[in-house]
Amino acid sequence: MSNSPKLKVINGHVYTDTLQIAKYFNRSHWIVMRSIRETLPHCPEEFIRNNFVTYKAKNSQGKEIDCYQLTKSGFAMTALGFTGKKAIEFRVAYITRFDEMEAELQRRQFKSTEEKQLDLFPDFREQILHDEKPSFTVSFAYSQMILQGLHIPPISRNQIITLIKKGTIEGFKANRQWHVYQLSFNAWLKLRKQYS
Repeated sequence: MSNSPKLKVINGHVYTDTLQIAKYFNRSHWIVMRSIRETLPHCPEEFIRNNFVTYKAKNSQGKEIDCYQLTKSGFAMTALGFTGKKAIEFRVAYITRFDEMEAELQRRQFKSTEEKQLDLFPDFREQILHDEKPSFTVSFAYSQMILQGLHIPPISRNQIITLIKKGTIEGFKANRQWHVYQLSFNAWLKLRKQYS
């Protein structure tokens, strides 16, 4: 058995293939293919189309052979035929690896979607995460005050920075810009609204 199941990402989906399954389960490739060929006639056409992709590969003798790329569901259907304690351990390892890769893909897709949203709303690009607490630039904070009509009595960006330095509002300086923590700024705004 190889140390870790080998998986790959194709068009945003996680796959393994019959060559890797045979190698990992220490079985001959033709036995894995036979297992699939015996299973597929009992599966719905849509399930086959979504979870089994045929392709050609060369074996160790250089001969072209039929293979399948399988999704997690395709793998599960195939590997259910493998019995014994070792087979169960191998299935668990494979399914765990599928879950890890799918979670990583989702994380990347979420990050990509988040980036696209920030491109649509450039003002929010100024917001950053610092010490795991949401924060944004003083300029953004100042614009929020104006939008909420809290500019009376007058206060400037420099005065907000002074409040950060005094500790009235929690904040920090990064990349030559001053930032305020969102929760601290919101609490300060709430007090300001009460006494304005």
